[in-house]
Amino acid sequence: MPGPGLARFSIPSTTDLFETLQRLYPLARDHPFSTLSAFQAATATLPAETEAQRLTIQRIGQSLSSATS
Repeated sequence: MPGPGLARFSIPSTTDLFETLQRLYPLARDHPFSTLSAFQAATATLPAETEAQRLTIQRIGQSLSSATS
């Protein structure tokens, strides 16, 4: 059966569809946002911006003194 996604299902009748949904609902109710909740908890303390500024102090010419010795 063509189409997007990793899995596709064909339910032959509305009766079978109703029975399938009745079996799936308890699973979906228990685990619908477990991955989302874990992601939100892991990223809750991250800063709002994704860029950082850095001030770097370097010594200029230090490599020249060891090269001339």
